[in-house]
Amino acid sequence: MSFMRVGVAAAVAIGLATAANAQQTIVKAVPAVPQQLDLQQRYEGEASAHIGYEQASTLLAYDSEKLRGGGCLETPHVQRNLRANLAESWGYTADGKALEFKLRRGVKSAAGNEMTAADVKWSLDRAVKLASIVRFLMFDVNSFRKEDTFEVVDPYTLRIHINQPTIFDFVTFTWSQAQIHDSKTVIPKAVGDDLGTGWLAKNTADFGPWQITEANFTPGNRATMTPNPNYWNQAGRGNANRHVILGVADSSTRSQLLRTGEIDFAASLPLQEYTNLVRDPAVKVETCVGAVRDTLLLNYQDERFANPLVRQAVSLAIDREAIVRGVFRGFGKPAVTAIHADYGIDGLTRYISHDVAKAKALMVQAGFANGFSAKIVVSPSRPGAHAEQEAIFIVDNLKQIGINLEIELMASGTAFSERFFKGDYQAMLYSESPAFADPFYSLSLMNHGKSFQNSYKYKNERYDALVTEGLHLPANATARRQEILVEVAKIMADNPPQVYLVDAGVPHARSAKVTGWQNQGGLTGNIAAHLLRKN
Repeated sequence: MSFMRVGVAAAVAIGLATAANAQQTIVKAVPAVPQQLDLQQRYEGEASAHIGYEQASTLLAYDSEKLRGGGCLETPHVQRNLRANLAESWGYTADGKALEFKLRRGVKSAAGNEMTAADVKWSLDRAVKLASIVRFLMFDVNSFRKEDTFEVVDPYTLRIHINQPTIFDFVTFTWSQAQIHDSKTVIPKAVGDDLGTGWLAKNTADFGPWQITEANFTPGNRATMTPNPNYWNQAGRGNANRHVILGVADSSTRSQLLRTGEIDFAASLPLQEYTNLVRDPAVKVETCVGAVRDTLLLNYQDERFANPLVRQAVSLAIDREAIVRGVFRGFGKPAVTAIHADYGIDGLTRYISHDVAKAKALMVQAGFANGFSAKIVVSPSRPGAHAEQEAIFIVDNLKQIGINLEIELMASGTAFSERFFKGDYQAMLYSESPAFADPFYSLSLMNHGKSFQNSYKYKNERYDALVTEGLHLPANATARRQEILVEVAKIMADNPPQVYLVDAGVPHARSAKVTGWQNQGGLTGNIAAHLLRKN
């Protein structure tokens, strides 16, 4: 065992020994822990997601318990599969011009303060001000009124004013950045008008099952959650009295810690390692459904990649079948259309194929008969531990058409996320990982001109108009939804926004000694440790 592996394992053992009952400590090893805890101030991709869904301080949540495999074998519907959380009930007002949430009474933070509609309004106003993702969800995906959006009706009733209903109105309030803070705790910690960002970067103050204090948080390395003693749903908790999230960059170390029983969940392992772990009786491996896709981003600010003929050539040059066989080990299938296969949409243009001769001809037509060189940014934090191996396949494939890519490997998930959002790359291996299981949400997530994730600057007015219309259609407008999806697929065939690679499954490896697993966060498979029981 390497020195690094021994060091991490020892750190885990020391941490467990300090717990009142080691059997009640749930330990999760992830590629990276965020540098700060305030998700509304700065969202650091998957590193933040592992924290955010554990906090469970949102008005609503996915009703994963009622889905097959605890949400692993069935994706949650954005309207039908929601449950009450901090809100007791929800619906539209009689005139259809507002959402109305009735809050649970007696919900308290770790500080003992009761949640009221004033806390909810303060938190959501804060989220809108600080978080581009929240603004995207509320004002682009949904059609919330931008002025005086949130209204306190009484201490236990909040209204959210809208211009028109959409199918995503309520599922938005399962998103971890829409978390509700204890404003009575945070406001006194604020410095000037910073909304408490400095204090919340190192502490939590919410109404969920856990709390994190500065003493229990090492940025980038470790976050230890202890119970909120006033949590409203004590009867629904498992037996965990502590939850440790460890940042372990080396995937083989995460796997070894799981095998030896020192951790209970290992995130983002190499796909070959999941195959190996299937044979370990101490480990449970499941492959979950989801609309996650590995994708190659080509930055439109680079005039070579802005040429649609070059993007078509890149797509045609990539042998996705070889990537699935050599990298994914059965945990994915080649992308063939503009929309993930798990959505089950028929009649789409199957424009994604492998044709090197046609790719070479397109490069000549685009004026690049001699090819060119560029860099591809790659990180194991996203799409996962297999990223470098997948990138090697892509590099080898593109050499056939004269494109020479140099791999720039980034170990830091936070730094990689920052590069993505700044658009600081020529090419990047990434993944499309939608929080909400709906094809129109997936289509808007990265490619829409107004999307906060469109860092590669794809622009297509017709695409934007169609996707915006689709986002605001009622769920029962099936004929029009289908028409739009077919037309959008044709647009993407002629002018590809991304180079879609593999429709991936979502494998998970966890200890067989722990029960009560439920996928949280829709499609990304985040767990809720407070629901678990450890034997």
